[in-house]
Amino acid sequence: MNALRILIAAAMSCAALAQPSPDDPVALLREDAPLYSGRTPSEVARLRAQQFTRLAKHGVPPDALPFIVAELAHGHKPLTIAAAARAAAAAGPAASAAAPYLLRLLRPAFHDQQLTLDEHGLTSVRIEAVRALESFGASAGDEALAALRELADDRGLAANELGPVLRAAID
Repeated sequence: MNALRILIAAAMSCAALAQPSPDDPVALLREDAPLYSGRTPSEVARLRAQQFTRLAKHGVPPDALPFIVAELAHGHKPLTIAAAARAAAAAGPAASAAAPYLLRLLRPAFHDQQLTLDEHGLTSVRIEAVRALESFGASAGDEALAALRELADDRGLAANELGPVLRAAID
């Protein structure tokens, strides 16, 4: 009987280890995390964006980088893309693998959107992408610098809130 109790206790311990902790923001970036079960796609996007923003604020561990890069490469919800870009900026050059995916957000065909990620007010997907590229520094590559300069040459874009962010990134 003791052996059975030990086996049951061991199985329960393994099951508990398999469940992500609500205090582990990286585990909560997984799209199949139990937190998202039964929620609408919009609710999942909002919650995942909160996790990316939380990482940006409190530090980006290395195991979060694949989730950040994946969101920037394949994401289609402006809120989660902007939040992932913010997390990439917080990670700095360690997230420079995301640079090619951030460049797609600078193309004229990309429809930028203003949004709010936190208490600091309005931002946009493109602003967060530019800030991420700025944080990568030289590791963002020459293509990123060329894309930033091209965007800065567009007087319509450079005249709004994006202008100062672009100039800072280019410098």
